[in-house]
Amino acid sequence: MPEEALLDVVSKGFIPLIHGDAVFDEDQGCAIMSGDLLFEWSCKLCRPAQAVFLTDVAGVYDRPPTEAGAKLIREILVDTKGELVEMSGPQMTTAAHDVTGGVANKLATARRVAGVLDIPVWICEVGTDHALAALRGGTPSRGTVVRRK
Repeated sequence: MPEEALLDVVSKGFIPLIHGDAVFDEDQGCAIMSGDLLFEWSCKLCRPAQAVFLTDVAGVYDRPPTEAGAKLIREILVDTKGELVEMSGPQMTTAAHDVTGGVANKLATARRVAGVLDIPVWICEVGTDHALAALRGGTPSRGTVVRRK
């Protein structure tokens, strides 16, 4: 069973790296399984102290990070239902090649995990010391954390 395999890997001290992929589907033949869905499922199952989304940018910005003046949002607070409590609303864009929802879907997933499960979620840039700090359970100096207020 997938649950037992994941719990076994985690119990041995490994940090699972989860991503979306094409999967066989009884109704569609083939479908895209969102890594965001797998992320939430694994958080429900394993109950980590914190969870980490690795992205191609440093975190969540108040506008597309490629725009001049874009500012990194350091913290997003949610209630126990995952509804926003404090944050100036970022503008969301999704790359044409991202069929699973981009940052908007990641943020919605992070809000549910942080709010409903009470697991803080860091959003950090892959391949950086900040990401490594978050993966080790620490507080990165750069990134966005979504947490329950």
